[in-house]
Amino acid sequence: MDVYHVDEAGLALTLPPTTSWGPAGERLRVPYFAPQGRPLNLIGGYFTQRPQAGDFQFALVASLPTPRNPKGNDPAENLAQRALKEGLAPEDVGKIDSAVFLAFV
Repeated sequence: MDVYHVDEAGLALTLPPTTSWGPAGERLRVPYFAPQGRPLNLIGGYFTQRPQAGDFQFALVASLPTPRNPKGNDPAENLAQRALKEGLAPEDVGKIDSAVFLAFV
């Protein structure tokens, strides 16, 4: 029997500009980052039993930024065009849903 441990995580590439940890008595200055920063979703799995024991596999999926001005959006722009603008491949954009999870497993 092969045993495969799988977990998911979400990561944000920017700090929240309103709260953070810092040294006691010092004012911590956090630079402002655009609220539409690109969050990443990660899914990973590790085999602990034969024959693939020690094998680690993972996949990253990014969310596209939400435009601050919806009127500035080009409605004719499709997902592939929006992904390319952000330097991503279309298959690297989205969220981890049941279809992504099952394809990964």
